[in-house]
Amino acid sequence: WDNLDVKLSHQCNSKIKKFRERLEDESKKVMIGLCVTSVDHKCLHLKIFDQIFKKYSSKSLKIGIVFIGNFSASSEIGLVRDFYVKSSKFDVLVIDMEVKVDEKVLLPNIDFMYRSLSDYSTPLSVMICSRLRLPLVTHRYGATPLFIDKYKIGFVVDDFNELTDFWDFMSNWKNSLWSKFDFDHQLKRN
Repeated sequence: WDNLDVKLSHQCNSKIKKFRERLEDESKKVMIGLCVTSVDHKCLHLKIFDQIFKKYSSKSLKIGIVFIGNFSASSEIGLVRDFYVKSSKFDVLVIDMEVKVDEKVLLPNIDFMYRSLSDYSTPLSVMICSRLRLPLVTHRYGATPLFIDKYKIGFVVDDFNELTDFWDFMSNWKNSLWSKFDFDHQLKRN
């Protein structure tokens, strides 16, 4: 976390704050997820994020997802095109820039992190969520749900069908659940 771009992070936070305010005008309950991403075929979140909206958005709960990534510079043209087409149909904010974002700056406007990878690498998002004490939302693919199952540090979309499950989980989230994860991985809190 040494080379974070604080100035660009504040610019991103300003956009996210406006996005949240727009959604709050439309609904009483709003949950905003953040996905800082590369553009790669293993990044399933770029392909299946719509499942969250289809399962959990309603008149009483608005879900928004913010994607930050260098989309315009990607060589994955088909993936980017499909992502933009799909994202235009939902409450998605795309911030197209290469930035080493400081998620801590975004924290006032973010309720959860969102990440889903097809492989068994450990996403940096797990460590960032631990640092920020945010729940991690994912799908039942790759290694991320294994962390969630073991430590109860997030929500696996595929395991729940009801909007109330998502809202209840998010409303009752206890960031102390990260303590066992930190202990097992010998992470120190600053």
